[in-house]
Amino acid sequence: MIAANALAQTEAEIQKVVEALEEAFELYEKQNLKKAWHTIQPYESILRSLLEKAEPEEKDKALVIANFLKTLCEANRLPVSAKYYANIIQKYSSQPAGYEELNAQVIELYREGNIEEAIPIAEATIIAAEKEFGKQHSNYASAVNNLALLYEEMGDYARAEPLFQQALQIVKATLGENHPDYATALNNLAGLYVRMGDYARAEPLYLQALQIVKATLGENHPDYATALNNLAVLYEEMGDYARAEPLFQQALQIVKATLGENHPSYATALNSLAGLYVRMGDYARAEPLYQQALRIRKATLGENHPDYATALHNLAGLYVR
Repeated sequence: MIAANALAQTEAEIQKVVEALEEAFELYEKQNLKKAWHTIQPYESILRSLLEKAEPEEKDKALVIANFLKTLCEANRLPVSAKYYANIIQKYSSQPAGYEELNAQVIELYREGNIEEAIPIAEATIIAAEKEFGKQHSNYASAVNNLALLYEEMGDYARAEPLFQQALQIVKATLGENHPDYATALNNLAGLYVRMGDYARAEPLYLQALQIVKATLGENHPDYATALNNLAVLYEEMGDYARAEPLFQQALQIVKATLGENHPSYATALNSLAGLYVRMGDYARAEPLYQQALRIRKATLGENHPDYATALHNLAGLYVR
């Protein structure tokens, strides 16, 4: 039911409205539309007040109730009331989407690889986040970070960098430097620098993130494995395989201990270590890891999943060397 904490109705009145709505829905399902309307009619003034003052996050509930009441009014030949509820429906249908809805769209489009389509929605998400939460809020930082990720995927590093930096500063100001979200923001900026080939700026950020995750979540946590893996990837890109290998191995063991050997993340960790061995020219050690990752992804994700195709590609690439 729509929240009423800012309205004049008492808790008892709200409870009666809820009960009347539930009873009316039951009567509606039984095709007794006349009785359904008579059940709800004594509370119509309260319902109108609630519908008119619904908060943005209650829009979906308001639409459901308004549609229901409009249907009852039409069935009972009450055109004036039906028109009123039609206007309520129009009001909420034409409202711009809020932060949560827009953010979900951005994430879905990002996962689908529709980067250019996601960018204007990500920009709208930032505007919505500022309106709903203000600029000094973790949700605003998240919206800024997501736009940065999209630009990074497009290879537009010049636009991605200041956005990552802005998100980092907001998280620092709102949550502090000893928070897992601050470690995530550090990792994101470091990841951009890796793509840019600026390893000197990436390394201290990864090291700082690793220490934060260790202090806040502990060493036996999947996020600590991720932080180790990120640092290992950096050293691999730098050609420092001696430092990369033990980090990949440690990350693999943590994922095994925390998530188990039959988890997609364990397959990913196996692939990462195998990829290092390929770069080192140690194909004998890479092959069984790729084969194990392939089996795990087949069992957990199925043969029609993109990650299974990646595993096949990795193993095939090894065999053609």
